[in-house]
Amino acid sequence: MSFRYGKRSIQILSTVDHQMAKVAQTALTYTPYDIAIISGLRTDEEQLKIYRNNKSKLNGIPKGLRIGNFTGTGISMHQKRLAIDFMAYGPDGGTWVHEYYFPIIEAFQRACIEHKVEMIWGGCWDKPLTRINDVKKESQRYTRRMLALNKKPFLDLGHLQLERRSQ
Repeated sequence: MSFRYGKRSIQILSTVDHQMAKVAQTALTYTPYDIAIISGLRTDEEQLKIYRNNKSKLNGIPKGLRIGNFTGTGISMHQKRLAIDFMAYGPDGGTWVHEYYFPIIEAFQRACIEHKVEMIWGGCWDKPLTRINDVKKESQRYTRRMLALNKKPFLDLGHLQLERRSQ
């Protein structure tokens, strides 16, 4: 099946690093499900709002810096134009059902390999996407690794960011 990004997705992709946009364009040709890009570049204010809504661990303020009532937890890759969020579309429209995201991530993985770009995926934050053999199993392993360290896993299956060494 062939999909095309809508105007809003194209506009959002125009706000991010060209490597990120190129991989996203290619991934769409490989994915079995339609997707929409829902976030790219974020302002400081947008990042703080997302943090306040418990949708990010980063409040957009440099780590340790105190501004008003907030102590910085870090700058998001979205604020640096190095991340995107997407939503999967199933037969009934937009969905957050995890099973749709794994084949889409495999499409992004294939596009990353093709373009020699390394990304980190929000389903496994501690391993570059091209080094993952089975995205679903690796996401489960990531969760177990975090729990073993007494940390709460932060799964964001619709998030991708350029790996720091790819920049």
